[in-house]
Amino acid sequence: MISLPERLGLMEKSLRLLQEELGQVRREAKTLEEENRRLRRQLCWLGDDGSRRQPGLPGEDDPRPAPDGDIARPARENLARLYQEGFHICHQLFGREREEECLFCQGLLRK
Repeated sequence: MISLPERLGLMEKSLRLLQEELGQVRREAKTLEEENRRLRRQLCWLGDDGSRRQPGLPGEDDPRPAPDGDIARPARENLARLYQEGFHICHQLFGREREEECLFCQGLLRK
């Protein structure tokens, strides 16, 4: 039978390993969130073939307003395609999978 101090030592060792693993998972999650943010920005700026579209589109790096308050056609088509593929395009849940229709996304497409 293992004594109480030995059990505590094993538990401490297990806790340290779990803390190290948690730190690693947090670092990986942060890296993935940054990549996700970068890819979302790219999605708004790039066309289907990867070429740059509509350089005047508003974005995080461009403070200019959109012409007539509208989204350029290629960007709108990309958003509509993403929505049809089952992803949110609204600001609140952008990029997450949809389980049902979203009024916010539909409103954005109707603009």
